[in-house]
Amino acid sequence: MKPLDSNIPTLNTAAICERLKQVRIQVCGPRGQSHFAALLNLSPSTYNYYEKGRIPPVDVLDRAARVTGAPLLWLIRGEPGDFSLESLKKIEPPVGMPETTNMAPAPAPQAAPPANGTAA
Repeated sequence: MKPLDSNIPTLNTAAICERLKQVRIQVCGPRGQSHFAALLNLSPSTYNYYEKGRIPPVDVLDRAARVTGAPLLWLIRGEPGDFSLESLKKIEPPVGMPETTNMAPAPAPQAAPPANGTAA
């Protein structure tokens, strides 16, 4: 068995998560985490783990590359070095889908005044 080549660099796992986040922000906006998760067929909480440092499986990175147009090798290794995030097109959420995962609950509906206009 041949010894491992010590010249092969190890992957910077934190950089993979950061590049995925950069792609998400470019494509879906700074508040588009839920939308991006849906594009990748993930729950928002699972996707959030990836932005917080858990390494996404290769199938998730592959889906991100296919959905956004970002090169898979750029997501993994940052290659090619001249890749520009600005080359990615925005993907708008469907009508009615919130753009944020941290939305405040809607206010409670107000009771309608009595029909005769008198207070109860």
